Amino acid sequence: MKKALFGLILVAVPIAATYQQEAQAQQTPQSLYGPGSSYQFWMDPSMRVTKMEPAAKVRDLRKDPSSAAYSEVRKFAQETVDLPGTTALALIDKGSVVFEGYAISKGSSSQGRFISFSIAKTVTALAVGEALCGGKIKDIADKAEDYAPALKGTAYGESSVRDLLMMASGAKSGGPNGSPTPTATRENLTGLKTIAEHLEQFKDRDRSFGGPIRPGTRFDYKNLDTAALALVVRGATGMAFSQWTQQTIVEKSGFADSSYWHIDRDGNAINFGFLNASLEDWIRLTLRFREIIKGETDEPCLKGFLETGTKTLLPTYQRAGWSGYGYQVWTDYIFGSKSTFWMLGFGGQRIAIDPVSDKMLITFAWSPEDQVLNLFNSWNRTR
Repeated sequence: MKKALFGLILVAVPIAATYQQEAQAQQTPQSLYGPGSSYQFWMDPSMRVTKMEPAAKVRDLRKDPSSAAYSEVRKFAQETVDLPGTTALALIDKGSVVFEGYAISKGSSSQGRFISFSIAKTVTALAVGEALCGGKIKDIADKAEDYAPALKGTAYGESSVRDLLMMASGAKSGGPNGSPTPTATRENLTGLKTIAEHLEQFKDRDRSFGGPIRPGTRFDYKNLDTAALALVVRGATGMAFSQWTQQTIVEKSGFADSSYWHIDRDGNAINFGFLNASLEDWIRLTLRFREIIKGETDEPCLKGFLETGTKTLLPTYQRAGWSGYGYQVWTDYIFGSKSTFWMLGFGGQRIAIDPVSDKMLITFAWSPEDQVLNLFNSWNRTR
């Protein structure tokens, strides 16, 4: 029965590929940043990083590397790791790591650090939730400029924190992959321009036939909405965004290894896409999401925040094959379970969490492989 199911799901590949190609604009991190850039990208000498230390208390990982119950999905997972673009992959079932694989032939290993690309947007959402539930942000209905005075006079500042979480500031539309221009992210990484300069440059509200786009009314995927959230967190907490994520994300997830944020010329974390961590620490972070949602951490405010934010709040009109968006997270994958929410990163970075089946996937790559989607969706249908 399982073999038949895995074969059946493969029928969806050509359709999914169409959306993937549209989303990636025919570009990959390999073509933009060099071969293997999903792995050890933080070591590029032309860019700046800030280091986060391992957590004071490291989370132990529960592993099930060999039980027969997972033999079929492990075989499919290893085949996926061996694909040209994939560098690492992990599968988690009911809190236990049942597969952890590295593309050794491509230089990948457990000792390396894997870049998030836009998976970092969902990490940012969790950081906002921590600030809200820690009493630093009074209400996500508050205007962003109430916490970040630098945003006053911009479409981002006039938006609520919740609008920014939903990619609904109404600011002028971004370029490919959410960047305001094709070169903006590279400019941030190499110090040619700061995030603050781009926020000022693209501060105006977008317009339609009916006039200016009102905040909270339209999904429009933009890196600068996420960048504005980092300023909100900094203003609300009195800490640099990297310090806040060290105190909350790293410590509460129990990271075992050092991790790195890329930073711009001003020293601000490039939080819309540039967190670098080991695969096992990405597993720890994913388990943190799981435990909050399951109510295992006794954090009812964060539980409510994630329960709301991991469901569809605005339609995306099937952008990239996902028809919904929550708080910096993709929902309603049209070929998969409606209960799964996804963190998606440029070039094939993927984290999938299904609170109903209690199954999760983490993968890193330098080109998107549709087999990863089939792997998770097929496995997620088995019980």
